[in-house]
Amino acid sequence: MILTDLELALDRQEVFRRACRFVGVDDEFMPATIALPRNQGVYFTPILAAIHRLNNLGFTFDPLLGTETLRSGAVARVARRLAVATSRASALLRHFVRDQEPEVSPQVRQDLLDYYRPDIGRLEALTGRDLSAWKNMSRKR
Repeated sequence: MILTDLELALDRQEVFRRACRFVGVDDEFMPATIALPRNQGVYFTPILAAIHRLNNLGFTFDPLLGTETLRSGAVARVARRLAVATSRASALLRHFVRDQEPEVSPQVRQDLLDYYRPDIGRLEALTGRDLSAWKNMSRKR
């Protein structure tokens, strides 16, 4: 099963149901928090750095597999809880700080698109999916 951020943006509930059916789980259950936005904290480097450091204390990340493993011990447990609390505080701050995401210049946006365009094309060929929306990154999504 292949799902994209584009599908999630259109209908999270339907994407969740499809994923449930794909893995053989009852698709009638719908988490109460499915409509809540994710990663909605403020883009403030000290807060992001603190969350990153706390997560490094609470988890071991294997970059080859892309997996996380919980670290054991009291320090790791406290670090994970503090990371969640810091993330939630950051999300609350979002209500008071508007339009603070760093702007990506048109040139950097174009350079990134040029860099990833061959990969997008290969993914389209492999999956038979139309990912043309990914090739137009001039607008915010």
